[in-house]
Amino acid sequence: MNPPADDFALALVVDNAFLPGAFVTIDSFRRHHRWFTGAIIIIHDESLDEKSQNALTETFDRVRFQPARTSTRDRLTALAQARPYFHDLQRRFYSLEIFALRDVSRVLFCDADLLFQAPINDMLALDEPF
Repeated sequence: MNPPADDFALALVVDNAFLPGAFVTIDSFRRHHRWFTGAIIIIHDESLDEKSQNALTETFDRVRFQPARTSTRDRLTALAQARPYFHDLQRRFYSLEIFALRDVSRVLFCDADLLFQAPINDMLALDEPF
């Protein structure tokens, strides 16, 4: 059984270092979920350069780039200033940006190094927002 695909999106936080993993995640998800017609939302900051963005849009259709909001980045920077060990972890929390998405009601957020080895349709068919 395929879940409803009308307003369902796949989202990842990606920077240049995780670009190869992002390709694996997106490609393996789409191979196992041929019914998927939603957006692929790439949450990023300046660490994902234009060349990398072009590579994603040339390889996959329906890719949308969502820069991390300044307010989110500022709050994470303030947290890193208060807790220096947090500095290298800041981008991980860009995943919070999925809560600001208003044009999709269901979002599957994945790490940008996930390999899908089988469909997850049963999980996606659950009546849950995430």
